[in-house]
Amino acid sequence: MIAVLDTNVLVSASLSQTSVPGRAVAVVIARGTVLFSDDTIAEAEEVFARPSLDRYRPAVEREEFAVPPHAPRPPF
Repeated sequence: MIAVLDTNVLVSASLSQTSVPGRAVAVVIARGTVLFSDDTIAEAEEVFARPSLDRYRPAVEREEFAVPPHAPRPPF
């Protein structure tokens, strides 16, 4: 299984692992390969940094969800 996940799915999954997006991300991670574009990663990092999300999860926890810089990225 290969999946390309939208920024909204990644952000929602990071805020609630029991949400539909959270469960979808868990399934993809467990069973397949997740592909991210550089644009999606940049957008997710920008959204994760928004103070308005502090009421859902502390910034430090949201940062842990971000893709590490050494993760393989697709060539597109």
